[in-house]
Amino acid sequence: MKPTHLFVVATVLTVALGLVACSDDDEPSLEESRANLCADLDAFRTATQNLRALSGETTLGEFEAARDEASDAWSDVESSAVDVQDARVDDLQAAYNGLDAAIADVDSDASLAAALGSISGEVAAVDAAWDEYYATAGCVTSPTRPAATVGVTEVPPTEAGPPTN
Repeated sequence: MKPTHLFVVATVLTVALGLVACSDDDEPSLEESRANLCADLDAFRTATQNLRALSGETTLGEFEAARDEASDAWSDVESSAVDVQDARVDDLQAAYNGLDAAIADVDSDASLAAALGSISGEVAAVDAAWDEYYATAGCVTSPTRPAATVGVTEVPPTEAGPPTN
């Protein structure tokens, strides 16, 4: 074999091996994508439970951290839902958008107790939408599901108590 033919064969083999190495095999399977979505849903539920657990003794920094945690966790759910083609997050998205709007509408002069009372209904709506969506997303079990649906009591805004400062 002539040196130029050997060079051409070696080049073709190198390019072919390079293309194989760069193929889309790095894409997660549907099962892996669904598992990622379920994990992100669990993290989102934990974040909304952290919002629910805030009290009148909560500092502004703790409230803002819980709000940011919920926002970041929701972004993760949106990203992972894209990889699960049959994932339909419309109702959960609407519930989260309601919560996000309620948080944004909190008067900056309001006490934290009043602010928390004003978002409790939206947190409950997110929980209900999460419960419905979690099963339809193909998630079987969740470490956060039992705690979120058993023994949770709502504090109506009128019972939030006086501002504590």
